[in-house]
Amino acid sequence: MEVNYTASHTFTAAAGASGIETAFTVTAGRKLTLKRVTFIFPVGNGFYLRVWIQRGNERVLPMEGYIVGDGHPIPVNCNIQIEGGHDVVIGYSNTDTSNPHSVCVIFEGVLE
Repeated sequence: MEVNYTASHTFTAAAGASGIETAFTVTAGRKLTLKRVTFIFPVGNGFYLRVWIQRGNERVLPMEGYIVGDGHPIPVNCNIQIEGGHDVVIGYSNTDTSNPHSVCVIFEGVLE
């Protein structure tokens, strides 16, 4: 897998919170093709934090549903193109109404 671009974004969702986090914006005049996205959920997450990736407002990974985990990385191979100037966004829903939960998302791809 050819990769010349890597970015990561870590955040904590408050108890019972849902929303979006902008991970990064693709450099204007360039194009990014994501080749792999790895989700790392710390031990103790208890599968409460649901996350997905959006290209702006469009849900792209997974197209339906969400990614959850507890104490392990979840690598997902993909082929998602994002034009320059557009945001890569992490959508989330923390279904635990008592505790905050975190995730680290690592993006790998080819920047042209």
